[in-house]
Order: sequence, then C-alpha cells, then structure tokens
Amino acid sequence: MLQQLGYFKREMILESISPQKEPEKIPVEFLPLKFPWIMRKGSAGSDMFYSSYLPRKPKVVFSVNVSANMGGRLANAVIEGDKIFLADHQGIYALNRDDGALIWGVEVYSDSLEGRSISYPQPVTKWKALGLWRFVEAYGVGKYLFVGTSSRLDIDDAYLLALDKNSVELV
Repeated sequence: MLQQLGYFKREMILESISPQKEPEKIPVEFLPLKFPWIMRKGSAGSDMFYSSYLPRKPKVVFSVNVSANMGGRLANAVIEGDKIFLADHQGIYALNRDDGALIWGVEVYSDSLEGRSISYPQPVTKWKALGLWRFVEAYGVGKYLFVGTSSRLDIDDAYLLALDKNSVELV
C-alpha cells in the first residue's frame, strides 16, 4: 500500500519571486472621492460609502445659548455664506458663522420684543417685531430667506414671508 502512495508523492520546491513590473500610477479622476465625513447612505458594499476619520472629541469653535425649538421639535440650522439661520417657534434670526454673534432677529409672532429681552440670542436691539400672530413652521434659503408660518387655528390663514438676508426687510 505504501508503494502505491509513493507514486503520487511529489517533491515540492519553493522559490521566491519578485514582481517584474512596477505598480501603475492611477489617474486621480479614477480614484474614489475623499469626503471628510462618513456618508449616511449605503454600506461598505455600495458606491455611497466612504469610511473616514472622525475625531472622538470634535473641536468646538463656538457655543451659543439659543433655543431653536419649533413647536416641540428641534429646528435645523440653515447655513449660507457667513450666516447661520435658526428659528424658534415665534421668530427667526441670523448668527455670524465665525463667532456665533447675533446679526439680526425677527420676532414674527408678537408685536413686542419684551419676550426677546429675557431670552437668547441677544442683544435685543438687533431684533425687529412683525406682530403677525403666526407661528414659524418652516424656513429655507434661496434668493431670499423664506419663512413659512401658520396660525394653528385656521389652516387657510398661513403666510409665506420672503426676507432680505442682509437688511432683514420684508420683501
């Protein structure tokens, strides 16, 4: 039996080899895009995934004590150029993107700034009151800063405001 196995036995010789060609330089346009964040959509198996480094403790550039609360839900910040636009349930305001200082504010609901004098952001002298008695529901940036309002009592009694982003004049 051992003699029959000897027939199949072969001696194996290993030799080291080296590549005969240098790796090619791949053109930059063929490389995947490098994003500074992990994309939310997709997985490692899809083309919408890019793993990258996120610091454990992000660097805080500035912190502002504001309440961006619109009817019980947190308002999203809208950023354009050097301004950050935020809204609360009764008004909208613009902050400086570099240091968080208040640029201007518009009290949409009330015709008085008394409530703004005790809340943030300050100073109250940079605010103006429209007194429309409408709650801020949504906002967005285009040619103007658009603000959607509602009265919460009458569905047909809502306004869409267009504000100049710099002078905060009602367009």
